Amino acid sequence: MALSGRAEEGRTLMAVDLALQPAPALPKDGGAEVTAAIDLCAEQLQLMIQCLLEREADEFCQESLLLFAACKERRDNALRTRILGYDRRHGVQVSTLERESQEVAQALDREKQRQGERETLGVVHLTSRLQDLRARIKALTNGTESTD
Repeated sequence: MALSGRAEEGRTLMAVDLALQPAPALPKDGGAEVTAAIDLCAEQLQLMIQCLLEREADEFCQESLLLFAACKERRDNALRTRILGYDRRHGVQVSTLERESQEVAQALDREKQRQGERETLGVVHLTSRLQDLRARIKALTNGTESTD
């Protein structure tokens, strides 16, 4: 579910919800190219943090949390699209992404073993990274633009 949809369902959006949906990892050498002209949500992030520091409670910062969540969703979708374009323009090999995917999967397994049954932020971030890598592999293999 989209983060901004939580308020529509009458649930309070929490700052931790935002941390549980990490931004896509950028290509090692292509960060500047991929992020060019994309709103990285710095202003919304600053307003959200300022509100949380001043009011010390997520429920009193719903407007700033929702504004950041909406910006983050737009940003992350734009980044994923740009990353796919970068992969194609720079001839990123599926085998390279598969190798990286295996490394992330192994790191995820180690993290899960270390943490037991608890789902930590590290597990969430590695799982998200693995999903993004698999979507990139699928897009390159199928020649599609979609990350869905």
